[in-house]
Amino acid sequence: MFPKLVGRLEALQQAVLNHEEGTGVEDAFELVGLLAIQAFRREEEAMELCRDKSLAVHRSAHRKFLGNLSGARTRFRNEGPSVALAHDLRVECLEWLVDHHKVMNSGMGRVVREMVERSTRHHQAAEPGGDPAA
Repeated sequence: MFPKLVGRLEALQQAVLNHEEGTGVEDAFELVGLLAIQAFRREEEAMELCRDKSLAVHRSAHRKFLGNLSGARTRFRNEGPSVALAHDLRVECLEWLVDHHKVMNSGMGRVVREMVERSTRHHQAAEPGGDPAA
């Protein structure tokens, strides 16, 4: 899901940079938005399952991304394609998304470690002579 989203977002940014106009770019904005919603939904569901404490922060960040994308789409409709809009798409959407994914991956590593530790304590407590307080 993530590579497809990044690829489509890169293509959208290039279309705006190349001053393309019309329904193709509008469709690209729509598709990127839908892909982002799907990716964020899956990410948030995984975080819920893992009881990740940073879920609220990530939801807020996802809303910010979608707001930035929506703002760029509105600018495209009102002003047309431009180098400035392409730049903002790159910084506020594409680079943000890549950085967010890096943070998400490192955070998931922490969550997995915590889950393994909990599971290990649980299994040790269940063994004969194990610590029931664990």
